[in-house]
Amino acid sequence: MKNLEIYRRTLKFSVVRLVRNVACILMLAALPAAAYFATAIAGLDETIQAAAAGIAFIVALVIFYLIAHFGGYLLTAGQVAMITRGIATGSLP
Repeated sequence: MKNLEIYRRTLKFSVVRLVRNVACILMLAALPAAAYFATAIAGLDETIQAAAAGIAFIVALVIFYLIAHFGGYLLTAGQVAMITRGIATGSLP
C-alpha cells in the first residue's frame, strides 16, 4: 500500500477528531451562555447570573477535558490499528 492510500482511508479519524474539537468548543461557549440566560429569565440578579455562568463554564471545561482526553485516545488507537493492519496485510477495510 502507498502512503497516499493509507492516508485517504484513515482520513475519517482526523475528520472525526476535528468535528469533536469544534463541538467541544461550541459547548464551552453555549453552556455558560445558556446558564446565564436561564438565570436572567428566572429574574435572578446579575451576581447569581455570573456565578451560574462561571459554574457552567467549569462544568463545560471538565466535560471538554474528558471528551478530548479519552476520545482522543480512542481515535488515535483506531487510526494506529488501521495503519498497522494496512501495513501488515496490505489492505484496509
